[in-house]
Amino acid sequence: MAPTPLPVDSGTPIPPVPDASVPDSGQPDAGKPEDDAGTPDSGTPDSGTPDAGSPADGGPGAMAPGSLGAAPFATSALTVFGAAQGLTEAPVSASVDEASNLWVVSDSALYLLTPGAAQFRRYTAADGLHVGPGYTEPPDVTMVEGGKPNECFVGYYFHDTNAANNGPAAHMWNDPAAHMGKMDQVLLQPDG
Repeated sequence: MAPTPLPVDSGTPIPPVPDASVPDSGQPDAGKPEDDAGTPDSGTPDSGTPDAGSPADGGPGAMAPGSLGAAPFATSALTVFGAAQGLTEAPVSASVDEASNLWVVSDSALYLLTPGAAQFRRYTAADGLHVGPGYTEPPDVTMVEGGKPNECFVGYYFHDTNAANNGPAAHMWNDPAAHMGKMDQVLLQPDG
């Protein structure tokens, strides 16, 4: 429905504004009428009803590397891991790698739950992590990120090295803090 014209000072009505729901007769786009696929029907898909499939052929439960699909962990709406599963400290960060290993960090340790395992394994400086005096400052471990199969990256904390904290040698080769904090690449070996 076209709007009602309003009078102007001279008494001449304002031309009506075209209704936006009616296509204009302007220039057509670059396509040709024969390129138009027509109105889609509302029937069933031409390929028929898809089957549920299986994880092996990409159906429900399939895990593509790096995906967030089903994992070998419990499939309930929420799984809470704690001391009963060997996670004895408050988690700070968690991530999975492409092999569906669950990596979790606390302020001072790295935990690993492999697919099918019931208990986390705990790794510390005694296992080779660069955490603690000479490497980090509390809160020591700040994050974990899963990588390729059986790989994660652990991020560590150390105060910012700047002139106010470390004097004129800040960020230089002789700055004792320049190589602290940082990150470790952790590779899970066959022996755990």
